[in-house]
Amino acid sequence: MGPRRRYPPPVSDEHLRELERRWRSTGALADRLALLRERVRLFDAPGARHRLAVHDHDAAVARAAVTAVLERELPRIAAAYAAASAPARPAGPARKRRRQPAPTPAEAGPHARWRYDLVPELDRALTAAAGPWFEGLGRGLGMERWCACHRLLPYGEPPRVEAIPVAVSGVMAHVDDMHRVHARLLDVFDTIELPAAEPAAMAVALAAASRALVDFVVRETGCDDAWYYKPGLALRLLVQDKDLVVPEAALEAAHGAFSATFESWIEPRDEQVTGAADAASLALVQALFEERYGSA
Repeated sequence: MGPRRRYPPPVSDEHLRELERRWRSTGALADRLALLRERVRLFDAPGARHRLAVHDHDAAVARAAVTAVLERELPRIAAAYAAASAPARPAGPARKRRRQPAPTPAEAGPHARWRYDLVPELDRALTAAAGPWFEGLGRGLGMERWCACHRLLPYGEPPRVEAIPVAVSGVMAHVDDMHRVHARLLDVFDTIELPAAEPAAMAVALAAASRALVDFVVRETGCDDAWYYKPGLALRLLVQDKDLVVPEAALEAAHGAFSATFESWIEPRDEQVTGAADAASLALVQALFEERYGSA
């Protein structure tokens, strides 16, 4: 079987070829962005979309989106919370009852739930405002620095309209941190060259890239509770950034090589990093060249 078409398809647009020549010649950011925008227009390339979203991120737009959600939802939630928290009035004559201990904030009816009810609305608004690098509040490549229970408002504090500015600031601090992580990750991608034409050289380069991505995640997360699955997320973004076509099953296999090896709160040993990186590289290279040339 002959070689299969690679992604992106062969470029027939002379304008796109000229944009690439110009960027390779000048190395200027403006020329690179022009090339990325054209590739998104022609191919809807996910790697180019990710880079553009990181570069074009406007914190003011994201803040406005978060503020709009909270101004729309928090008054309704505060009213429902107050109604649910109000003591029930006895229907008949008042009777003396044994005093019950006051519930803790986590047990106080709607206290915990209202915070989590807001997260899907915030995620939808931020996804629209920020683009593909935003992976959801409390998720993604960086530290687990945000949770609805503790960071939307101080723990134990009921929903209050007056607290909207505090809640907006808490969300945006996390969003800004996530954006910085993705910007630093793209800097790592720029140091990685993948020789797509040679399987052996590609395997070596992908293994080295996988080790670099593990090091990056360790630095960014401090090996927090969920760090072990993040090298797989970073490797998926690298594959997209380099315009490689890899079947989903191979990406899942590479992801599993990391998540099955590493553990929460434990920094990996060198031999663990090497073994996981080699296994991830093998899964990707085998799938990449089967996709291109067909299996034997």
